[in-house]
Amino acid sequence: MIVAGVKSDGGAYAALKSGGTFALNVLAKEHKNLTFALCKPPKLEDGMLSGQSFLCGAFTAQPILDTAIGVVECRVKTIVEEGDHRIVVAP
Repeated sequence: MIVAGVKSDGGAYAALKSGGTFALNVLAKEHKNLTFALCKPPKLEDGMLSGQSFLCGAFTAQPILDTAIGVVECRVKTIVEEGDHRIVVAP
């Protein structure tokens, strides 16, 4: 089971809510700076997502970064509204 807190006013939440799926990309410690870049609204340009190469997941069709050391593709089961975040539960 995956439980994630997602900011409710971001584009990621809108996409997750409408699509009902997401991919949790696991990044290595040396990609720490990349996490900050990906917190901004994503840009899809020249086949890159915010300057990062990716492929679409087999199960969710959500972006999977080439730099990810692991990934979990998820289907949303429950969304709990709490404060300025949404708690997303995926089995």
